[in-house]
This record gives sequence, structure tokens and C-alpha cells, in this order.
Amino acid sequence: MKISLTIFLLLISIFSFSEPWELKKDKEGIKVYTRKTSLSSFKEYKGVTYIKTDRRNVVLMVLEIEEYVNWFPDCLESKLIKKEGAGEYIVYYKIDTPWPSSNRDACIKLNLERDDANNTTTINFKDAINYKSEVNGVVRVKNTSGYWKFIQEGSRTKVIYQCLTDPGGSIPAWIANLFVVDAPFDTLKAMKKKLE
Repeated sequence: MKISLTIFLLLISIFSFSEPWELKKDKEGIKVYTRKTSLSSFKEYKGVTYIKTDRRNVVLMVLEIEEYVNWFPDCLESKLIKKEGAGEYIVYYKIDTPWPSSNRDACIKLNLERDDANNTTTINFKDAINYKSEVNGVVRVKNTSGYWKFIQEGSRTKVIYQCLTDPGGSIPAWIANLFVVDAPFDTLKAMKKKLE
């Protein structure tokens, strides 16, 4: 059994290779990194910043789903579909995508994990496409995963926002990868502005 598990983990490490992170933007106290991964032709991104507030306030902001339309960049609609158990949420949101592309929407499952011993809260997220029917004229994002990590450091919170997503539709990866830095930068900038 141990040998089988070892072989399985070795195969995952071989076939799920990711390159080192590259710093692509460092502005207004926000750093954005990207990297290539064997899991997708789309680049994975990671945004890092510090916000002058308690980590609880940042967590509450991310969990106030209906408020995404008031701060999350290009969000046209956001709502909580279902709350499943302690710390599990199914959410839906629609994003305004520039012409000529169609707008995108997504159903996402959020899972909240608290580690008070290390002053850290993590919200993992992954696509949950079966919770809402697809909408005509809107492209459903079907492959996305990542997390928010909030680490309390004194009077401020370190925020890490990491995601790998396939925007779906006919957008070539090389075009999407040209704009992959904008999503985490604009999101963290809006978050900082609202909380500070």
C-alpha cells in the first residue's frame, strides 16, 4: 500500500510540473507573479499585498458575496447559491468581458479554513459548475482553482490571492496570458481601497 501511494505521488509530481514564479508587476504595494504549469496552457497568477486592517475584516469582505458587484473588478452579478456546512459556500458571479468576447460566469465552491495558532485564514476555491444552469450568451468558466490566504501580522494583514483558470470560449491562451497580471492587481487594489 505504501509503495503504491509513493508511486502515485511521484507520478503526480512528474506530470504536474510548475515553473518558478516570475515577478511581473510591483506597484502601489502590490506584487503580481505568474508561472507556467503543466496543468494548463494558461498561466497561473499570484498577487500579494498588505492591508492595514484585521484579517477578520478581509475574510468578511470575501464572504459577503452579494457585495462583489461593489468592488470586484468588472463583476456584473454576484450571489450566494448555497451554504454547505461550516465554512463551505457555493457562489455565482458574472463578469463583464471586453468586446468581442462574450461575458463570463462561474459557479465556485469556497471552503474556509482557520488556523488561529498561526493567525491565518485560508479560503480555497474551485469550480462547481453543476450548481447552476448555463446562461445563453454567457460563457461558463469551468476550470478554475486557487485560494485566498490572510495572515495577520501586527496591525496589518498579508493577503495572497492565487489562481489558475481557463476563461473558456475561444480565447487563445497566448492572448489571455497577456492580461493575466491585470486580474490579481486590479482585485487587490480594489480590496485595499475599500478596506483602508
